[in-house]
Amino acid sequence: MPANYPANVGVEYRSKVPGRSRLSVRLDLINAVDQSYALNDGAGIGAPRFGARRGWFGGISCAF
Repeated sequence: MPANYPANVGVEYRSKVPGRSRLSVRLDLINAVDQSYALNDGAGIGAPRFGARRGWFGGISCAF
């Protein structure tokens, strides 16, 4: 299987909020260049599997 190097990028913003101790907002981009790559070739038992396509993920957390 050839080597593959999907690029992942993430940013996080942290701030203090009155009445709360911390607010965090995060945004992640997985497989930024939308590289198609195989995780296995299906040899043996099972079918070939491929890596995740480009995806955006975000989250908000607030600590008291």
